[in-house]
Amino acid sequence: MKEDFDQALVDFDAYISLVPDNVDGYYKRAIAHYAKKDLDRALSDLNSALQIKPNDAAVRLKRGQVYDDLGMREKAISDMESARSLGLPPQIDQQAEEKIRDLRE
Repeated sequence: MKEDFDQALVDFDAYISLVPDNVDGYYKRAIAHYAKKDLDRALSDLNSALQIKPNDAAVRLKRGQVYDDLGMREKAISDMESARSLGLPPQIDQQAEEKIRDLRE
């Protein structure tokens, strides 16, 4: 499994070098870093993705999850609320709402 993520990271590095202004490459590489528990690199890639497309709800939501895992509760809430306001599928929106409620308690 670890090798799968390592190969995915190599592939996403190559993709980003070819298409540096594409949000998907950074987002998907962030997911691979997140899966490997490399939160700092995941956060860096999510920040890069948001520089390209600031109103991407999925990226904002994932960054909120990373902030939560890093213990940065206020930033997590802010990003999750932003993601909800940008529009999430109903089931994911409900999960985000519940997570925000939990973080506020």
